Amino acid sequence: MKWSNKTKITKSQPKSIKSISILMLSTIMLLSACSSGTASDESQAAAQDNGAVETNEKNPALDTDANQLGSAAVDPSSIDYAFTSEGQDGERLVLQTINDARQSIDLAMYNLSRGSIVKALAKAAERGVQVRIISDQSKVNLEDLQKLLDANVPIRINTFDGKMHEKLMLVDGQTALVGSFNYTRASSEENDEVLLAIHDAALTGKWKEVFEKMWNNQERYRDWKGN
Repeated sequence: MKWSNKTKITKSQPKSIKSISILMLSTIMLLSACSSGTASDESQAAAQDNGAVETNEKNPALDTDANQLGSAAVDPSSIDYAFTSEGQDGERLVLQTINDARQSIDLAMYNLSRGSIVKALAKAAERGVQVRIISDQSKVNLEDLQKLLDANVPIRINTFDGKMHEKLMLVDGQTALVGSFNYTRASSEENDEVLLAIHDAALTGKWKEVFEKMWNNQERYRDWKGN
């Protein structure tokens, strides 16, 4: 049996019929394409959603409910900074902050071996500033840190396998110094480093709570009495 194609366009058909047939055929094709595209988009979106869920399941750190981030609003005008790559003097900022201290200095420093900074910390302790230092067990330097022990500065070092890699100084409950800048000759003279001095009591107070937890953690830190 032969099936006739009533929509078949021939050269003898009037232009108006041809136009109607072309329009109908184009509409059908367009609707089909839109439907297919919508289904494809929905499938892609579903795949992305599934992928996101899978990623979160494999990376719990992405779950903000389980791992809250700290935050604080700080006035940009209350921040001093130094980029050593720009010729700005990070060591000078450290020394100025230490020399201005009147009450307390809490220092968590991975590598503390710059003589000028060690000397400034010892002098701060001698004039009555309460100085406390946390350093890394692999970076304890007898020659430099012994001077601080002699100035009655308590020092604690980590006991866990990882590094105490922080570079943080909190002064008088008002100023926090943080950045990549170790208190070393290399950071002062050779490396590209950044150092920020944030003059904000609220932020400094929050970070002091973190320091206190580290200082009082008997499982992860111990007193260092010299070699």
